[in-house]
Amino acid sequence: MLNRVLAAIVLPQEITPFERHYLARMTKVAMVFLLLHLPVFMLIAWLNQTNPLQALALTLLVLAGPFLATRALSNPRHISLVFGITAMLMGGLLVHFGRGLWTIEMHFYFFAALALLTVFGNPAVILVAALTVTLHHLIFWFIQPVSVFNYDAPITSVLVHAAFVVVESVAACFVARSFFDNVIGLDKIVQQRTQEVDARNQDMRLVLDNVGQGLFTMNLDGTMSGERSSILAEWLGPSRPGQTFWEHLAVHDGEFSAQFCIGWEAILEDILPLPLLLDQLPSTLELPDRTLRLDYTPIMETPAKIALHKLLVVISDITAQLHREQAELERQEMMTVFEKVVNHRSAFAEFLEESERLVGFLLDSDGSTLPIIRRQVHTLKGNCSIYGLRGLSRLCHDIETRMCELGEGITGADKRKLQNHWHSLSEKTDRFLKWKSHPRIELEEGEVVEFRQRVASGLARPMIVQTISNWTLQPTQVKLEHFGEQARHLARCLGKVEVRVEIESNRLRLAAGPWKVFWTNFAHVVRNAVDHGFETVEERRRANKAEPAVLTLRTFTEAQSFVVEIHDDGRGIDWEAVKARAVQMGIPVETPGQLVEALFVDTLTTRDEVTEYSGRGVGLGAVRQACAALRGEVQVETQPGMGTTFRFSFPLAAMGQAQETATLAARAERGR
Repeated sequence: MLNRVLAAIVLPQEITPFERHYLARMTKVAMVFLLLHLPVFMLIAWLNQTNPLQALALTLLVLAGPFLATRALSNPRHISLVFGITAMLMGGLLVHFGRGLWTIEMHFYFFAALALLTVFGNPAVILVAALTVTLHHLIFWFIQPVSVFNYDAPITSVLVHAAFVVVESVAACFVARSFFDNVIGLDKIVQQRTQEVDARNQDMRLVLDNVGQGLFTMNLDGTMSGERSSILAEWLGPSRPGQTFWEHLAVHDGEFSAQFCIGWEAILEDILPLPLLLDQLPSTLELPDRTLRLDYTPIMETPAKIALHKLLVVISDITAQLHREQAELERQEMMTVFEKVVNHRSAFAEFLEESERLVGFLLDSDGSTLPIIRRQVHTLKGNCSIYGLRGLSRLCHDIETRMCELGEGITGADKRKLQNHWHSLSEKTDRFLKWKSHPRIELEEGEVVEFRQRVASGLARPMIVQTISNWTLQPTQVKLEHFGEQARHLARCLGKVEVRVEIESNRLRLAAGPWKVFWTNFAHVVRNAVDHGFETVEERRRANKAEPAVLTLRTFTEAQSFVVEIHDDGRGIDWEAVKARAVQMGIPVETPGQLVEALFVDTLTTRDEVTEYSGRGVGLGAVRQACAALRGEVQVETQPGMGTTFRFSFPLAAMGQAQETATLAARAERGR
């Protein structure tokens, strides 16, 4: 503790030229100030009848101290100590010659003088002055009390004054030392800071020369700062003096350069929010041997920080990262494929066949049927996402985004990416799935047991042949189970409430061929039920609804119709939101029927943002088109807070094998 106090009071031994010059100037000012005391003290002595000539003599005697000190002492700090003592002696003279009614007011001189002594920036001056005034009061209280107070003051009064002096002295010492550290020692501080800055600049240069990222700042005119990472020259080559950043990039990617230039002009116009405009700047630069990512951070003008001053550009080589991510993505996809093959071999094979058809359609598209292309891309994206093929799903999502931004079909570059990705995936899956060969027949154990019992009980030969023939058809049970698994997986991905799936297939089977497109697009309805219908856990609990949520999938026959039905017990359709969006798009919604029709209009969605799972507004339109191709109809039933039902009804007469299968199923039920 004592060492800390001494360190705060005692100044460093070194006296800088700046301090020496400053103290010399302060002593001259202080000397003039003290000389002005002569007429003032004589006037006060005359007014108080305390002998003006004596005031002149004693004041000159006190002034001899600083006069001799400036002549004899070379250390300016020692001179300032003398001035500290002199100031307090002047206060003693003032109190002595100002005896009378003004004596107590004269004591304020001591406090004012202590405060003024802080200009010397030396705590020792304050301490010497405080000691002087304390000794003055104590000595004269014993010798001539009237010279200190205008009344017979007790010792306690002297001690109170001394306490005030101590308190002010402590504060004055702190101010004096702070003044020294921050003002008198300014040149030393500047020198030290300059050395620190030079050291930091050297360190920064070392960083810029060895860092693995490209760092530089860009001025408002587009020119790049001279201080930049050396690796930039390795990646992008040297730049010409005065060359803009986009001009420097033009030799590598003209489209990137043009897009950046347009985006920067929009930033300078300062019409839209800056964060939004920065997000519009291109962020990925493809070079022949590497892929670079660009991140932008605005540097605002100070102190208001409301106007853009410069732009910090950070360029990173993400080639290895992309390779690792791609390898990890492929590994995850292969694990997903293996799982699907084990659990739902035929359904997954059918998905691959339908996906190959969609990919072929997209590769052959010329943009003349843009709405259909968008539907197919959205369908392919949604199905791949549900099956866990995230790489292909993300690619389709990026294609969708570019199609919406450009208002055109798939670009040639996107077609090449789609073809390469699908070719790689197709080859890998066909090695162990052989999905391009004839599909296998799938039977439930219960079907085999039932068939054995019926044969043993004398089933007619034509019925045996028909039953075996129907085994080549696809059981709807498998399809519904697969969609149920998709719903549970999607609910987990979206953070929804846990989903329980109830399935009722009635052992119906369908010919795979005519129904491929419908089942492919039926996935949109499943996704909508989970994404739009089901609530989060918190929302469901606030609504006092049971957990888990229930998704019901059914296939059945009634009258002359085959029905596929999906029901969720979620929040129901927000008709007000549908109506509001339809009005914005100019879609008539004056009647309930028109409002239901609006659900199936392309690009109509109640979502404000697009995600990998929803937000494009083309899914329901695609599934209704697939339903219509089978001469089916769609019915929608919904209740707020209770859920939604989509019912797809198809004529049995138009189904061929489906009708026969349904008839056999009905006969089997009657024969039990």
